[in-house]
Amino acid sequence: MRVFPGDTTEGLIGGLDPNLNYSFSISISFNVNGIIYEGERTQPIPPGFILTLSTTITYSTETTPLTTALTTVLVNIGATTGVIVGSIVVLTVLLVLAIIIIIIMVLVMYIKLAIRL
Repeated sequence: MRVFPGDTTEGLIGGLDPNLNYSFSISISFNVNGIIYEGERTQPIPPGFILTLSTTITYSTETTPLTTALTTVLVNIGATTGVIVGSIVVLTVLLVLAIIIIIIMVLVMYIKLAIRL
């Protein structure tokens, strides 16, 4: 987002009350010859100093060994989350679902038979 002098807050950030005053600040840190400076610099950097800006991204992974078929693994990749389950878990869920469907069908047939009599 680029901000130009004279821009109003309601044009930049939705939901702000135009009758109120808001104060925003941006913080920056930089590394000069191994010394980390945060915030504004009041003195110019002398010639010969190497100014480097760096971004650090940390990735963390955890490995869980799959020791049984009942293991459930939660996978989180950025904004996408998925679940990996063992085959026994899937088969158990399908079996329970099939039993529930059979019970519902038997009840429907029983109700239809009771209505006819």
